[in-house]
Amino acid sequence: MKFYINKQVTKLFSAALLASSLTACDDFLSIVPLNEVVLENYWTEEADVTSVVNSCYAQLESGDCLKRMLVWGELRSDNLTTGAGAPQDILRIAEENLLETNGYAKWESFYQCINRCNTVIHYAPQVQEKDPNYTEAEMKANIAEVTAIRSLCYFYLIRTFRNVPLGDRTIY
Repeated sequence: MKFYINKQVTKLFSAALLASSLTACDDFLSIVPLNEVVLENYWTEEADVTSVVNSCYAQLESGDCLKRMLVWGELRSDNLTTGAGAPQDILRIAEENLLETNGYAKWESFYQCINRCNTVIHYAPQVQEKDPNYTEAEMKANIAEVTAIRSLCYFYLIRTFRNVPLGDRTIY
């Protein structure tokens, strides 16, 4: 009889444990990772907008963007000259021969900056509605800043390649 009761208690305990673990799955799936930024929790205050505006400037100041601005602008305008040991890609650009196989014909860093600017333009009005400390004037100033940065990126791209995709204004 004692063995039968222990077996029953073990079955009940196992069933209760199984049931509680199954109901915990919904809670487990809704847990937000601590080491990641979740979109729903990010665009809530002025500091979030300021952070992304600063990242637009940082992307524009990245070595990749600056190097291409120098090569696409100054080198092609005769303000700089090539030396004896200049790489073939630089020599080709100095001869106004910019092919897609050239290492300097990459657009990624500019379009990353453009995407960040588009993201600010998209989310800043939503933040202004949520955060009472984020005034409409500050929002318009932030949008004006990133519009100018985005325009500068397009200026370099169009001046260098003429026809460039304007993008679909996708927000990531």
